[in-house]
Amino acid sequence: MKLFVCVSVQLKREIAVKAEKRTNRLTWVGLGLMGLQFGLLARLTWWEYSWDIMEPVTYFVGYGSAILMFGYYILTRQVLCVSRSLYVCQLCARSTVADYVEDSVF
Repeated sequence: MKLFVCVSVQLKREIAVKAEKRTNRLTWVGLGLMGLQFGLLARLTWWEYSWDIMEPVTYFVGYGSAILMFGYYILTRQVLCVSRSLYVCQLCARSTVADYVEDSVF
């Protein structure tokens, strides 16, 4: 039983570290993409074109972003947030440990 507990704790740590790294990476990528979108639209609005041309463009870009986020929600049925991602990874770790118990110990 001690071996099972040690393996379970180690597996949980590995999954938690992977989940934290992935969540952190996705958060920074999302921030970078939002900054890029803002910079591109600002450049097009104030230097290249005027607000009269860019107003419908920004509307459709904003609405398209909302559609993408809603599509993510529809596919995963979860809100994109760090604490939820960590919780889901902990549940995955438990199911992996349960599979390990069924296959190895009993």
